[in-house]
Amino acid sequence: MKPRLLVMGSFSRTAEDNRIGGLGFACQSLVNSKLADSYEFIAIDSTISSIRHRAWLMRLPAASVRMLRCLWHLSFGGVERALCFASHGSSFAEKGVLVLAGSLLGRKMFLFPRSGHLVAQFERSRLFAAFARRVLGSAESVLCQSESWRGYFESLAGPGKCRADVVENWLADEAFIAPEAAVASSIADGCFVVAYLNRIEREKGIHDFIDAVCLAHRANPRIVGVIHGDGAELEAVQARIAALPEACVRYDGWLDGEAKSAALRGVDALVFASHAEGFPNSLLEALAQKVPVVSVRVGAVPDVLVHGESALLADIGDVAAMAQHLLALAADRRLAERLAQAAYARVREHNRLATAVDRLKDILA
Repeated sequence: MKPRLLVMGSFSRTAEDNRIGGLGFACQSLVNSKLADSYEFIAIDSTISSIRHRAWLMRLPAASVRMLRCLWHLSFGGVERALCFASHGSSFAEKGVLVLAGSLLGRKMFLFPRSGHLVAQFERSRLFAAFARRVLGSAESVLCQSESWRGYFESLAGPGKCRADVVENWLADEAFIAPEAAVASSIADGCFVVAYLNRIEREKGIHDFIDAVCLAHRANPRIVGVIHGDGAELEAVQARIAALPEACVRYDGWLDGEAKSAALRGVDALVFASHAEGFPNSLLEALAQKVPVVSVRVGAVPDVLVHGESALLADIGDVAAMAQHLLALAADRRLAERLAQAAYARVREHNRLATAVDRLKDILA
């Protein structure tokens, strides 16, 4: 009989938007993977209602019910291990309380924090940081998305206070273009098409993307931008696009599944401009399709990409540097191809679902 593993995370699409984000993909792909050969999963769904609204009071009733269900399974359901996927804010608070409660019951509680916003929240609130330190020290293991994240959480908890293991984000095999495939390229005649593929939020760098594309477009009119996504800033972004003096940026809706891969294969570069990240799945998806990338140094990005070797990197908010990188890629196809091939080789080796499953089997044992 397989041991039971309680997994609290995201297992459905958002109720209002019918969308799935990186956390949802991670949880759903994991329970459908070969990890199911080793464990019987008890999935507790904590999917937010909408990617546009995240008020914690709206989460409280459902969170209370989830907590009671988890505690029942940990107390009476024969569950010895629990894997808790956490974002920031109320999500981290909820999963943190569960880790503390489960550890008091003598269970092995594994915490997987996956949001770059946690750093700012810990810095803003001493109380929240103290709570986090207690949670990190109580977990059997804190699963980290990269080596830099492991260093951060170990430092936050204090020397020797927590065990931390690295499990990088993963993609399913079908997310990877064939190794022999050519580097992505747009089909737009005479244009160099630059994509934004992320939630349309101010902190995701959507306005930095528009600024960078407009700046590059003025120097090279071939460079144009396309935005895919949805979020609280969508209406403001659409109004801004409509007011641009030159038609250099367009909005092209939300993408999912095969449509996302097809769209990525039809662009010349992707700009990742987010101000706070854990380990961005949208960036991984582009790298897996051999899309040349301009990215800011945020979250786990510097652990994955090397400036000049597998991508062109800029500091967060440095619109001028992003624009210069786009001009460099538009002027030098060989540079774009070299960067994309190197990044593809890296993520194909380290960021496949099977690699993550093998790593988790070792950690959870």
